[in-house]
Amino acid sequence: MKRTILYQALTSVPELVLKLTPRMYALCAALQTAGHPDTVISAPKLKDWEVDESFQALLSLAVDKICLAIFVDGLDEFDTRPPDVVKLVESLASTDRHVKICVASRPWIEFDDAYRDVPKLQMHKHSANGMAVFVRERFRPCRGFSDFQHAYPTETTELLKDIHEKSNGVFT
Repeated sequence: MKRTILYQALTSVPELVLKLTPRMYALCAALQTAGHPDTVISAPKLKDWEVDESFQALLSLAVDKICLAIFVDGLDEFDTRPPDVVKLVESLASTDRHVKICVASRPWIEFDDAYRDVPKLQMHKHSANGMAVFVRERFRPCRGFSDFQHAYPTETTELLKDIHEKSNGVFT
């Protein structure tokens, strides 16, 4: 996530390269001057510690020089334990920085507890009609389901309702 945010920041504001990645900038400049002037130099991939260092430099600029808006979808999809994800989000949302953060996740207990007192938008409640249509349309072309529906209309309606409710608005 940090690498992606850095990439987006540097793509949007290329003049931040020298401030966020000074060693990489110096290396690429040295390689560029050592080679043919028209040669394009590809920078090596930043190591994890360099990403952390550059990310901290970006956050330090967010104190008085820049404003950041960070949108993270799928906190529950990180390859990190939920408490560690919560710590990361909290570190980003420090009150002394100009950083606004919006996160999304399935309603896991860890995230519900951590963000209990912050404003929330529960998308599955707003997308309920769309999800009901999606579920119904996914089953419509299935011949076996159609046969089941004719034989057991009440049970079929309940099954569709259960699938819709248990999806919690997640379309796959």
